[in-house]
Amino acid sequence: MASRATISAARSSRAAAPWAMFWLNLLSGDISVGSRTPVAGTPAWVTPRVLHGGFANGTFLAGGPLLPFEAGLLEEHLTNISEPPSLSRRALQLQATDRLRLNMFFLSARGRSLLSSHLDDGTYRVSVPEEAVILTLVLLERKNDIARAEDILKAILPWIDRLRFYPELCATPQPLSDTEVFRMSVKEVTGELEQRSRAIPNWRASQHYFDVTVKMPLFDELVSLFAETIASGEPMPFFETRNGKKSVSGGWPCRVYPMGWRARMRSCVERIAQITGSKREINRHSFKTLVELGKKAAAGPALLSGKEVGRIRFYLAGINEKRGLPGSDRCVTMRERHRNVPDGTEGAVVARALLNRLEAEPEQDGLANPDSFIAPLTQEEASSRFIVGKRPMPSLTRLICMATKGSPEVLMDRGLIPSGEVLASLLPRITATRTSSDPALNRLYLATYASFRNRRSLLLLNYQHQIRFNELPWAAALEAHTDPGTSAAAVLLRRVSRIFLKAFPDQITPNKLVTELQTLFANAGRSDKLLEELASDIFMGRFTPKFSVAARRAIEDLHNSVYGRYYRLPSLERLPSPPQEFLSALVNERVDRTGTYVVRSGKQIEQAQILTTHNLVYLASVAELSADDLKSMILKALASIDKMAGQASSKRIRWGLRLASCKNAAYAWRQVIFYFAMLEKAGDVETIRELLAAGKGEATRKLLGDLSLCFGDTLEDNPDPTPIAISMSDKAATVHTLAEIAKHTTGKDCWMVIDGLVYDVTDFLSEHPGGDEVMLDVAGKDATQAFEDIGHSDDARKTLKSYLIGKLDPTSVPPPAAKKSGGFFGWFK
Repeated sequence: MASRATISAARSSRAAAPWAMFWLNLLSGDISVGSRTPVAGTPAWVTPRVLHGGFANGTFLAGGPLLPFEAGLLEEHLTNISEPPSLSRRALQLQATDRLRLNMFFLSARGRSLLSSHLDDGTYRVSVPEEAVILTLVLLERKNDIARAEDILKAILPWIDRLRFYPELCATPQPLSDTEVFRMSVKEVTGELEQRSRAIPNWRASQHYFDVTVKMPLFDELVSLFAETIASGEPMPFFETRNGKKSVSGGWPCRVYPMGWRARMRSCVERIAQITGSKREINRHSFKTLVELGKKAAAGPALLSGKEVGRIRFYLAGINEKRGLPGSDRCVTMRERHRNVPDGTEGAVVARALLNRLEAEPEQDGLANPDSFIAPLTQEEASSRFIVGKRPMPSLTRLICMATKGSPEVLMDRGLIPSGEVLASLLPRITATRTSSDPALNRLYLATYASFRNRRSLLLLNYQHQIRFNELPWAAALEAHTDPGTSAAAVLLRRVSRIFLKAFPDQITPNKLVTELQTLFANAGRSDKLLEELASDIFMGRFTPKFSVAARRAIEDLHNSVYGRYYRLPSLERLPSPPQEFLSALVNERVDRTGTYVVRSGKQIEQAQILTTHNLVYLASVAELSADDLKSMILKALASIDKMAGQASSKRIRWGLRLASCKNAAYAWRQVIFYFAMLEKAGDVETIRELLAAGKGEATRKLLGDLSLCFGDTLEDNPDPTPIAISMSDKAATVHTLAEIAKHTTGKDCWMVIDGLVYDVTDFLSEHPGGDEVMLDVAGKDATQAFEDIGHSDDARKTLKSYLIGKLDPTSVPPPAAKKSGGFFGWFK
């Protein structure tokens, strides 16, 4: 059996091999970064192997060595493989590979007939989109769509010797339900259980089993041998307390030595030495000491000093007090209990029992009732009394539950969908809403679509987009024979949007979910374009038009809401031009350009997400959320913010995770403000008041206090003014210097100081009763005197609070008679 070090080394080698291939191909010029076709001379429809970060390493998921199922097909159909008359291998410069022979077989009449029967039964599995190609050709042949079949064949022929265009043939059909999903199929679960059943024993359990079955009996034998040397009639050593002091009483060891005692002691010590030689250490000090003293006594009792005999007596008293000497009732009871200690192989035993329970279940389906498979083990299933009548351990129970089949809502209730990414991985089965009257076509379309959605995204530059499903020649042919199902897609769009927003109100839309939702938006006949979390456009210094469209939609809907006031969204009239690409200019206006490239990019991404709401404005328009829905979402997000704020401030968590917690808390807080804006739009003032007082932790109480200032006249009782946080990153630096304020003196960017507080009054200039010239005269300065001289009303002072952005740094205000000091050291005078 392989050791843990060997297994770990093998795992590390497997993880490093793809990256080694990436660097080798990159340095040789065979691959490029940032392209839709990263491998030179490869069409976009070929599925590359994509590593973490979006880097293709030059290999293909449908290529490489033959898989086990391909080897079986080759062995079964080897004698039946012949080249189709229309295929000229020499003309196409193809290599005579086993994969070419298999592709040729399935293109032959016999192979197409075999696939046709599996197509009708659904007994096939498509893991990579390319594996659906010949199945599609068979389907097109049935429908007499020869033109599309020929186009597909021409596209794949140059790759027919390297890629597999045939599926894995199975004994059980794949499920056709478009309402039920599961995280793992029965086949995937059984594959994991197979590994668990062959896994090396649990180290801690096996070590404990060795201790109680090998070491402890030897220890008991050693103690018994020393106990035999106590004179007959004398009590065994024990502890007693005299005058408040604990001392040893009873007989003394090493007084009498029975016949053959030295030989038996020598044998015991030698067996203990064998344990040490097998790298099983003896960790207990008393055990080690008694072994050394036993070795001396076996060599000759006279070698033991009086002090060493006293130490033996002391150890015997301690053992007698703790659990009783060997042979006593207490010691016998304890050793009897140790007989049922697990030996570390129970996990493998339970895994094999679960494998037997799953044996009759369809491989490609999930489990409608997983609880029946995790019932306690019977006597026939268990080989150890320790696990009879007990449920499988938690890790194996979770594995079985991963195959639970049901609607996304059911899986959500069972805690099997912990994030938006997991939800996105389950949606392809139900988002493929295109249908037809042909069950075989529906099943093939579903299988092809689901495998395509498993394709990892590439890192792209120059505003390129990821390959779309209908760019696969065979996928486009399938879509030509299906109906979009617009009404069904609209219903499903509302359902999925509600599921995500209600289950994960604190999370932004992950890119995988964006892809699925975008498909539903398109199938439902909506032109909205969803946005990715981190667009490649940021590397080009600008954003594609869809980002500007989303920002315009968000500004139009939210400018006069609490969201618009909190984040100071500009009015539509103040948007930069050109209209279709204004977002880049607007982001640059709002972003401080200081810091490294990474810092500046992070600020740009944050402001872009604020201005566009990162798909919230689109999802909320279709989700039809009620006030109760919004209330529960806000409460759930606030609890998450408090948790992440605690993680971000904890020094027990490593630095990278603290930064991630801070970022995720900022995302959650932005979404909370959006939900408040929806409540404000609905006019639910009572719920808003209730939620503003719902902060449980210090972070949410402070944030909600800041937010309450932005409701203006919506609320009657506002708390004392505190600086309004622009975003999570700005909140850490709400103090502004006078030099910084002096830069904001234009009609498009106007700041001023009143009573030591800094206000951004840009949006109020056009609404000022005295005209904007009066305010521009004191822009970038301390306007306290001018403000008080006018004698503003209480309503004006109340309105002023909504434009608060921070406070003035008093150290940045020079004293009246201060002299300018030149040079570097002048800053410190």
